[in-house]
Parts: sequence; C-alpha cells; structure tokens
Amino acid sequence: MPLIAWAFAALAHDAVGSYAIRPLFEEGELAGAWTTWGLVLDEGGTWERVCHEALPDVRDAWLRPDGTVLLARASGLASTADGGCTTTPGPIGTPVSSLVETPDGLVAVVDEPSGDVLQRSADDGSTFDPLAALPRSTDVRSVAVDGAGALAAAGLAGGAPVLWIDDGGSWVERALPAPTGLLVAAVHGPGLGSALVVTTASDDGTGALWLDDGAGGWTLGATLPLSPTGFGCSGGRCWIAVEQGVLLALDASGPPPWSVQTDEGPARCLWTHGPELWGCTEVSTVDHLEVTTGATWTGSMPRAAIVERTCAEGTEAATLCALPLPDTAQAGDTGTPIATDDDGGCGGCDHGAPGGALGLLLAIAALRRATVAVVQVA
Repeated sequence: MPLIAWAFAALAHDAVGSYAIRPLFEEGELAGAWTTWGLVLDEGGTWERVCHEALPDVRDAWLRPDGTVLLARASGLASTADGGCTTTPGPIGTPVSSLVETPDGLVAVVDEPSGDVLQRSADDGSTFDPLAALPRSTDVRSVAVDGAGALAAAGLAGGAPVLWIDDGGSWVERALPAPTGLLVAAVHGPGLGSALVVTTASDDGTGALWLDDGAGGWTLGATLPLSPTGFGCSGGRCWIAVEQGVLLALDASGPPPWSVQTDEGPARCLWTHGPELWGCTEVSTVDHLEVTTGATWTGSMPRAAIVERTCAEGTEAATLCALPLPDTAQAGDTGTPIATDDDGGCGGCDHGAPGGALGLLLAIAALRRATVAVVQVA
C-alpha cells in the first residue's frame, strides 16, 4: 500500500513534466518563465514555482523592472509581488490574451466582444492607453514591430487571415501573400536585415516564410514542410519552429528562397531577446529552455531543480496548492499542468467541472493533500 500511494503522489507532482511557454528577463538576464505548470522565478539561485491551481486563468506573463510580474488573465490584468501567492488587480478589467514588449512600451491584446483591442503602456504596465481601433473586428494572434519601428498585428477577421500595420495613429491593412488554401498568418518582426517577416500556413499542412520586399509585396524566404509555429534569429542565423516539435535552421547565405534543414535545438517556442534567441524545449530534455547566439544551443532552468514556493498561510495559493512532497522526493510539488490550446488561453478551465473551475481545483488539492499525508505517514 505505501508503494502504491507513493507512486500516485510522485506522478501527481511530477516536476519534470512541464514545458516553458515564455522566458522572463530582468536586466538582460533570465529570471524566470511562464510554464505549463505555473510561474517559475529565480530566487537567489533556486528556481521556485507556485502550482497552476493558484493561477488557473493566466494566459501570459511579463516581468517588470521592479521584479513584480504582470499577469494577463481571463479576468483582466493583475500583478504579483510574491511569485503568485497573492495577486493585485491591474488597470485592465477585461480578458487579456497576450503581452508584447516593443520599443515604445508594453502592448496588451485585450479581448472585447466587438473584436480585439490593442492597448499600450509607457510605464511598465501601471497604466494603459488604447491604440486606434482596428478597422474590422479581428482575433489578434500575433503582434510584432517591423524594421521601421511600426507596430504590426496579424490575426483572423471574418475567419480569414489579415495583417494590420500601424500607420502613425491609424491601422492600414497590408495584403498578405496568398498561397493556395491559406489558413493563418503570423507576424514575427524583422529577421535578417530589417525586413518584416510573416509566416503562413496552408490547409495541406505546409507553410512558408515571407519577407517584406519594401515595395508593398512579399518575397518568398522559404517553403516549409509543416505549419510554422515560431521564428527567430541570432548571430546571423535564423530558425523556424514548425508543427510536431521540429526546429528548422535557415541557410540564408545566398539570395532567397532559402533551404531549410532540421536542427536539434528547441522547437516549442522561440523568443528573441537582444542578441540572444531563446527556445522552449520538449519535456524529454533536461532543461526547460535553451539559448543561442548563433552557434550552439545551451540549456537553462533544469526541470528537476524546480521546487514549489511556500506561500503564507491564508493566501489563496496556500489553500489551492498541494503540500510539498517529503524530502526524499527528487523535486518539489508542481501542481496540475495547464491544458494549453491553440489560442494560448487557459485550456477550458472556466467550464466543464461541477461547481466550476474552483470546485475542481479544491477537489484536486484536497486529494493531493490526502495522498501526500499517506506517503508521509508510511
């Protein structure tokens, strides 16, 4: 019986079963990550996380210069100064799907019934001002800045892919490349040089990378065997993440279109940060993240090193999160993984369980406490 209980508890708190969604930086250095198991922060050389039950509706996170974390939630913006144990409501009270750092400030994509709205903050997320409304109701899926510093937003309008460019106070629709069966398009910002990069996916499962030709058209950069999910460059080299966890390296030594070849680097996400390119790895690897400056990939944030943060008694997180495992465990409790979806949302956490999400989370936490207690007594 003790062996069965221990096995169940170990599986319930598996610290290596998560993957990163977004790295978080402070003064140019990696300081944490938003992962499928919760918010992870560097606390003086120790990676600590609060279980996902404490923050079930977080869609994105951004680390402020003062060390607090801004959270994009289904209920609006919030911030936390203690790693997620407690939160404080922020300046936006409607659902926020993503946060995008730009040279002109932090941009929030806000979900509105009439279509997404972009808001910008010039004070690290303390206040936000709405940008001009998009001309058509749009489900914004990606935001980036082109080589000239103009904001670009790609998404779906009326079920069709659309690209908007900020023309100094108003949005102008930019015609997209039109491969057969175009399903989606994403904007990634400048690649090699200063050209805006757009990736497209078609209904046959293939994709393409395109470069702004500077004359209102597009130059084919590369054809892709699978639908693209990310793009980034560092040290004169570029990579494209595609479906099925595959990373492709781009050989841009000659004129486009360029050839691609598979690479052993991270393929779950790609984030450019200064001269570095960061990538999110598969759960089978030792580290959550890998980084390159154009040559090799180096791992960071080991999965097995992450422990659960202890929240003060009486906080919501202390109530919802499971107790830590005994000291004999390899790693700390990490809660229940997020069921991610294509929109980067909370994976259906707002419906489906008797009593709602809170009832389900309380039941899970209670079951875990009982399980851990059996292990400790045994």
